[in-house]
Amino acid sequence: MILDLDVPFADSSVNDLRFLDRAPALPVLGALEFPHPVPGGHLTLRLLGASHQAEVWTPEGGVYAETVACLPGEGSPVPASHTTTVGPWSFWFSSQVRALSAEEFSARCAELRSRARDWENTILVGEFPGHPDAMTFLDASSQLPGYGRGWSTVHCYPEEQRMVLTHTVAMPVTEPAFPH
Repeated sequence: MILDLDVPFADSSVNDLRFLDRAPALPVLGALEFPHPVPGGHLTLRLLGASHQAEVWTPEGGVYAETVACLPGEGSPVPASHTTTVGPWSFWFSSQVRALSAEEFSARCAELRSRARDWENTILVGEFPGHPDAMTFLDASSQLPGYGRGWSTVHCYPEEQRMVLTHTVAMPVTEPAFPH
C-alpha cells in the first residue's frame, strides 16, 4: 500500500536517526498489522514520518518495539546489528547505510514502489511531498520457517542520496540460529 502523506519530510538526516528496541508507541501515519504464526501474537509495522516502529506482541504478553526515528536525546545511533530477547523470543536487527548516485537512488526508489504495488497487503510505503523519492518503505513479506517472522525497511533520504536499510528476524529461542 502506498500512502501519499500530507506532512513534511520530518527526519532530515541519516545521522539524526536513533534506535530503540523498547520504545513507547509513537504517533502513527499509517500501519499494517499481521497475525503471528503462534496464536495470540502479532506484528504491527508503523509508519512514523520518515521513521518506523515495528511492534511485536508475543503470545506470552511481551512487547518488542523496534524504533528507528529522529528522537533527540533518546536511544542510541542505529547499530549495524543488535540482538535482544523478549520472553522466549529472540530478535536480530541489522542495518546498513547505502550512498548512491542520483540515478541509482531514483532507480532503487522506483523498484521499491513497484514492489509495493505488487505486494500491497504486506508492504507499506509513505511518500512525502516535495521530492518524488522522499519515502519510507516497510516490508513484512518475509516468510520464515517454523514460527519465525521477518521484516525489512528502507528509509530514503534524497537530499543526501542515502538509504538506511534494516532487516529484523524474530524467532523462538528454541529455533535454529538466525540466518546471516
